[in-house]
Amino acid sequence: MGWIDVAAAEAVFQQANLDYHQLKQQALSPEFKAVALNSQANLTLKNQLVMAKSHNVVAQLTGSESPNEYIVIGAHWDHFGAIETETGTKIFNGAVDNASGTAATLEIARIMAKMHQNKPFKRSIVFVNFTAEETGLIGSEQFARGNIIPTKQMVALLNIDGMNVLEGTDYILQYGKGLSEMEDYLVQAAKAQGRSVKMDPRPQNGLFFRSDHFSLAKQGVPSLLFMSLGDTDPDYIAHRYHKESDIYFPEWSLGGVKQDIELIVDIATQLANNGDWPKWKAESDFKTRRLQDRP
Repeated sequence: MGWIDVAAAEAVFQQANLDYHQLKQQALSPEFKAVALNSQANLTLKNQLVMAKSHNVVAQLTGSESPNEYIVIGAHWDHFGAIETETGTKIFNGAVDNASGTAATLEIARIMAKMHQNKPFKRSIVFVNFTAEETGLIGSEQFARGNIIPTKQMVALLNIDGMNVLEGTDYILQYGKGLSEMEDYLVQAAKAQGRSVKMDPRPQNGLFFRSDHFSLAKQGVPSLLFMSLGDTDPDYIAHRYHKESDIYFPEWSLGGVKQDIELIVDIATQLANNGDWPKWKAESDFKTRRLQDRP
């Protein structure tokens, strides 16, 4: 993967006597046809490989009746760390993306552990904070190899990739449509809260294929993605997403976090006790893979 910033893109187009912003606007039309730059470039890349060691963090509540069937709840704990620049060190805290998800996973674990003490879940609940999501879903890919838990024994994954740290909403976002029966659980749990389900407002970004649940989906595990980046706070994507300004603000109400935690606990509790194995709806490689494990 590679990126160039807007200024560099503008310069490339200008050298080809083209207007980047004008063509970007024209590209919104279905009738748009690709325009050749008629340009050539010689690039020299200076690259350094650094080997690093990191860890997924995994915890489990063991089920009372079907301990080898697992509901997985996860988020990714990594971000971009500290980056050295010409002007000094930049620290990327990743407060929303995804310290909010990591904190939510811990809170869900606390809530469900207390529930488990009072009345044990029939199935096991596994909590995972994945590493190296930002560098290519590496942690979840490792987990999806099944060395700790075989994927054929995973009932579903509830994956958090950024919480709504502002006020609660009357809807929940759904990523992907008609993919699996997990969407039905989302509708039911949202309805119980007096909320509706709203489709991903930016499907062109392909977010279903860009977070840790994708690693498990490739192994056939039905999943839900919980992501509120930029939906309740449009300024977030423009000025804080993947930037050093993604920091904690004391004025956050966290009403949306509470709301979604309660929804996730609801879905996880149902699956932990009802014996259901949610199925893939759409014909896909995900469905084919699941049928290999669960015909």
